Amino acid sequence: MGKINPKIDLVFKKLFGSEENKDILLSLINAILPVHQQIAKIALKNPYNVSDYAEGKLSILDIKAEDERGVLYDIEMQIKGTNFYGKRTLYYWAKMFGSQLDYINDMTTASEQITELERLAELERQGKLGYSGLKKCIVISLIDFILKTLMKSTSVGRSPTLKRLRNFKVGLRPTEVFFAECVICNSFQYNYFKDAEYKRYFCLKDAQTNETHKDLDYLDLYFIELKKVKGKLESAKTTLERWITFLNNAPQYTNDNLPKELAEIQEIRQASLKLDIMYLDRNEKQYYESQQKFLRDAEEILREGIEKGIKKGLEEAVEKAVGEAVEKTELNRKIEIAKNLFQTSLPNEEIAKHTGLNIEQVEILRKEINL
Repeated sequence: MGKINPKIDLVFKKLFGSEENKDILLSLINAILPVHQQIAKIALKNPYNVSDYAEGKLSILDIKAEDERGVLYDIEMQIKGTNFYGKRTLYYWAKMFGSQLDYINDMTTASEQITELERLAELERQGKLGYSGLKKCIVISLIDFILKTLMKSTSVGRSPTLKRLRNFKVGLRPTEVFFAECVICNSFQYNYFKDAEYKRYFCLKDAQTNETHKDLDYLDLYFIELKKVKGKLESAKTTLERWITFLNNAPQYTNDNLPKELAEIQEIRQASLKLDIMYLDRNEKQYYESQQKFLRDAEEILREGIEKGIKKGLEEAVEKAVGEAVEKTELNRKIEIAKNLFQTSLPNEEIAKHTGLNIEQVEILRKEINL
């Protein structure tokens, strides 16, 4: 089967979510958190366990953890894109935050729930345990959506097709230009955030002053887009960039040929070794291969669909541009004829008949040249 892919969620959890690998998880988390929030210890709330298969928990593959400050974490690797991913992330944060008081929902009557809520409110007023016991929750999403396709390579700088396209560019909408150039330049890609930033951090702030408040500092969302980290290993300067480079290329490495830029990070070396020797039982292997098949099928479907769709869109866009260019040339010819006729005593109605312009166009043109 070869070296397994750590971006498959099952492998990701087995690698980062096992008790014996907590130092690897700690390194990844600290690579994402800002310097002033670095943590020293991590406790797994749902460590990887093969017995989960027997209990039907195979789909629960995010990693839940708690640090020494009591901050809660939900870390997941996501390879399946969705237009609702942001809402999904907020839902999982809300579920993690709200579940800290879930025991209230287990009470059998509404009066019991109200009594408990009132008790918590009173403890809060007294400065004792209550809502003050709620802990900050951080969601870390490592996203690697399959929304990218590779097409036949073309030399961009020397492409006559691209040069012809740019000659017609004025007649195209921005999206038409983008898709057309993507086909020609071999660079179609869609990311969740449509810029080059591979790391995004969201928290609650005042919209006017940009200030945070300690009583509202309970939500942190991190989005790490793996596909955006490219280029040579020498350019991977930060620990996070090296982790991403490792995750993107792990199947190509062994512990013997791990690049020195990655081997400098002890936990990356450990992760590479763990993947080298990782064993998947029959059920794990079946799930892993189904996910690998999903990746391959999704990429092929996208490649075929996008190639066909963009080819058709490009043909229609160029046809439209040529048509608009012809129309513009014809309009300019009519305008030049009208300007010459303005030197005569012909009325606007006659000029309109001779040029094919309408009366309103003739009147506007005459005003513009003050004749």
